[in-house]
Amino acid sequence: MRPSWATAVRLTRNGMGPVVVLLAAVAVYGFLPGARARWIALPVALGAVATAWIFGRAVAQRAAAEHQLRRTEDRFRALLRDGGDVIVEYAPDGIVGYVSPAVLPVMGYRPDALVGRTVAHLLHPDDGPVLAKLTAAVLGDAAVEHTAEIRYRHADGTWHWHEIVVRNLLELPEVRAVVGHHRDVTERRIARERIASAATADGLTGLANAPTLARDLERALARGTRYQHSVGMLFVDLDGFRQVTEAYGEETRDRLRTTVGDVIRRTIREIDTMGRLGEDEFGVVLTRVAGAAEALAVAARIIRGIEHGSAVAGLKLDLGCSVGVAIAKPGGTDAKTLVRHAGAAMVRIKRRGRNGAQLYIEEEITAPWLI
Repeated sequence: MRPSWATAVRLTRNGMGPVVVLLAAVAVYGFLPGARARWIALPVALGAVATAWIFGRAVAQRAAAEHQLRRTEDRFRALLRDGGDVIVEYAPDGIVGYVSPAVLPVMGYRPDALVGRTVAHLLHPDDGPVLAKLTAAVLGDAAVEHTAEIRYRHADGTWHWHEIVVRNLLELPEVRAVVGHHRDVTERRIARERIASAATADGLTGLANAPTLARDLERALARGTRYQHSVGMLFVDLDGFRQVTEAYGEETRDRLRTTVGDVIRRTIREIDTMGRLGEDEFGVVLTRVAGAAEALAVAARIIRGIEHGSAVAGLKLDLGCSVGVAIAKPGGTDAKTLVRHAGAAMVRIKRRGRNGAQLYIEEEITAPWLI
């Protein structure tokens, strides 16, 4: 009986219902002899066909559903394997319970290398507090997603930035885990930092540009007012820079700027800041100074450093610098005025001999202090 039903279902699904009706009618007619058989055969045959059609439709729908399910599962597995996000399921104690196959192309690790342990050994040392804060937020609030950017070590040993979107699904019976989506955003992070650097740094030397140095000076003056200490400003202008350019060309000129910037940076303290103000001009913010003598001593070290450290590409260049020095007492001078005073002192020393430092005090320039 089973093969006959299967044949009927197949013929019905293939659009051959009338043939099934005829076959069923003949079978019933032969099974019920007599006059009444002809009246019974046709309804029974139609019923058989209807049953076969319904059964066939159900079989077809089930087969289609199973096919669609297989396609969905295949697609989901492909997304987990080839997608940009690494899906990780964590227990509350940080133990990894599942890692999607995308971890291999994204981080260079096989999933089974991470399952059953924490990812603490892959975390950048400086990002431990960030992860701790994220974990506390996720475990404390299951209502929202939490996001952070954290560095993890790739299998090749390099550090990569990951944007992590984490959701607490511990109360969801089907999951019962903290689920994180990791996306490698290293290139985006580098591009963002490059844009930020371009807005605040000099493109040639990498030093702070003039607006950035002005903001540094304003912050230093605000701290000086708050903690009652003086702030110094040095305006450094190179002597002989034009002659170097004319003699050796633009490439040497540009390399000389970078060299001078490095010399000044090595001379000042870590708490001080510096930047490039113009073609051959540099500024130094002394965030805390005891007075004019300390600021002039820094200027003297810069002058000696440039005299002895201005060799470029094996060339010993005849280069010096003139340094204008201005001091702001707590609450006494704003940033623009202090820069103007340092610039005025620099101009005076250039006019009176060069290669020295000069202090600006209360609108009057002192005699040059030659080094």
